[in-house]
Amino acid sequence: MRLRTLPLAASGIICGSGLAWFDTSMEFNWPISLLALLTSSLLQVLSNLANDYGDFKKGTDNEERIGTPRALQLGMLSAKEMLRGIIVCGVLAFVSGCGLLLLAFGGNLNSVIFSFFILGLLSIAAAIKYTMGKFAYGYMGLGDVFVFIFFGPVAVMGTCYLCIGLLAFDAWMPAVALGCLSVGVLNTNNIRDMETDQKASKVTLALKLGLRGARIYQVCLIMLAFSCLLAYSFRHFELWYQHAWLLSLPLFMYNTVAVYMLPPSPDHNDLLKQLSLSTLLFSLLFLLGCVLS
Repeated sequence: MRLRTLPLAASGIICGSGLAWFDTSMEFNWPISLLALLTSSLLQVLSNLANDYGDFKKGTDNEERIGTPRALQLGMLSAKEMLRGIIVCGVLAFVSGCGLLLLAFGGNLNSVIFSFFILGLLSIAAAIKYTMGKFAYGYMGLGDVFVFIFFGPVAVMGTCYLCIGLLAFDAWMPAVALGCLSVGVLNTNNIRDMETDQKASKVTLALKLGLRGARIYQVCLIMLAFSCLLAYSFRHFELWYQHAWLLSLPLFMYNTVAVYMLPPSPDHNDLLKQLSLSTLLFSLLFLLGCVLS
């Protein structure tokens, strides 16, 4: 299930919960936040299983792969067993998402709950179609766009709205930041796999940019993320401990330099894990600052 990806899936929910608490702590609903966290985790597991299946079927996962080994690649599961797992996980994500909407909106059927329902279906479709099927968008250089949308604005701003029924002012700033950090994880993955992706005809933005361009792109993603976070923080936070998220900055700086300097290699596996965990740490520190405000 590639557990190192789950912290990234949780980060947007945690950040959105912090925004909701900061805006109106008296009306904040923790059960909604926790159910959103479960739904997000199920969607991430679904995406991981679908990616395993799609890359295996397309021949991308082979003996030349330098990423962490996958279940189908190692022969731990058959393709049919993996497909059954994808279906089960998709159903669980759908049920969890429906429960989340019922908890947030009750029995009030309106255009807002309908919009979130459609968004939930799109999230499930996006999780599956990254590498599966004929028109897998991950093979068309569109992975960065979808990761940004669903790990950034959808996760952060969607969670905030579900928790309190409105969007916090300037919520787009941390939403953009989380989207950029999540794309940074994907770009690190794509830098690592540039050679094997090219052989498998898997088009990624990193391949389009070239190694030097992909490295510069990584720096820009992290810089944009922290620019948005700094703008939000200095606009809304007044107490020193509300800026606790800045403690995570050295981790991102180290990771960015390492991604820029290292040639594509298995060393990027550790950088992927570290960037994902650093994003989770930032989100927890951001939440802490919001709750203590």
